[in-house]
Amino acid sequence: MALGNISKTENFFVEGAGTALVLGENDKLNLIHLQDMTLELTSTMENIYGGESNFSLYSFNTEKGAKVSFTNASWNLDIMNLTQGTASDTAAQFFSEEKYTVATDGTVAVTYNTIDWDSAMVYDANNSAVPIISHTTGTCNIGETYANKQVTIMYPYTLSGTDTGTGISSSLYTTAVPGFVTIYHKSKPMKQKNGRIIRLYTTIYKARCDGSLTIDFKHKNAFAPELAFDIVDPERDDKKYIVFGIKDTTEEDADNRNTSGN
Repeated sequence: MALGNISKTENFFVEGAGTALVLGENDKLNLIHLQDMTLELTSTMENIYGGESNFSLYSFNTEKGAKVSFTNASWNLDIMNLTQGTASDTAAQFFSEEKYTVATDGTVAVTYNTIDWDSAMVYDANNSAVPIISHTTGTCNIGETYANKQVTIMYPYTLSGTDTGTGISSSLYTTAVPGFVTIYHKSKPMKQKNGRIIRLYTTIYKARCDGSLTIDFKHKNAFAPELAFDIVDPERDDKKYIVFGIKDTTEEDADNRNTSGN
């Protein structure tokens, strides 16, 4: 059935959140498990009054703004890096809590070797802190007084050198700020009542994450991070800052091969 060209007055039904692609100067973030996408456009008007009339004589625009937010069902460290303006660590950093029986000479040999001993803590059976007298690569000494006694040691370590394991981490810095990004959002393909399948395309030329990220782990509840971006003037010659488009995808989505949004 030939449906002809899309008219600007044609009404459509849209369902689902679709997918988003966030491009930074050095990174690309794919949001393929979107739960929602919200775009808010704001405008502030100021009225001018004069004479004896209670009605404004003129109204002019003093401010325009825009904000977009995404909630994604899945999470990765790129989301953390993007919102906080940082990058993944060269060597992943973790911490370990281990229980040991102290050797007769007061030493404790732990699992890992690349350890931040300045941040390590040792506790006795009463959970009282025990001072570390000395330490080497993967061993610390707390004195012969604790020989043959059980202690708990908690220490940060890095997966590097002789330590093995698989993992990634990101460190957040007081001086780090998020960079500018370009955002591309594509809605889920939606079949209309007349048989046409359409997608909505949104291009945001320049935005910056506001730096907010709530990590909320709850019992029997999946964590879904929300990313919020303030849209700024990209200072393009054509003055564009957002482009909205409605595309007829009846042919390319005819066999539903794109309904996953990938």
